[in-house]
Amino acid sequence: INVMGRIIGAFKYAFAGIGDAFWKESSFRLEVLVGIPLAILFCYVFWPLTAMELLFIVLAICLVLLTELLNTAVEKTWDYLHPERLDLVGMSKDSAAGAVVVTIFFSIAVVIIIAGTHLGYF
Repeated sequence: INVMGRIIGAFKYAFAGIGDAFWKESSFRLEVLVGIPLAILFCYVFWPLTAMELLFIVLAICLVLLTELLNTAVEKTWDYLHPERLDLVGMSKDSAAGAVVVTIFFSIAVVIIIAGTHLGYF
């Protein structure tokens, strides 16, 4: 039962982190409140989608949210450890933000490829 308690505890902390990000980070909240409904709308417009297309849409959403959570963790850690401005800290934070942008571009590419295929462009 000790193992099960640790697993439940781990999920509790994980969901607390997601909740904190949602309520305290406007970027994460925007991506959830705008990105997910847009994905649902996209699926509705281009339905039926293949299993692979659905998989890529879910992957794109998850990657954006994942990188945003990691970006938040990097930024908060550096803000705590080095509240003063340092070039190396800024570079690290910028790189984490860049990872979010890369996943957003990936998501846009997924949308373009799936929509283009359904509209006969590919």
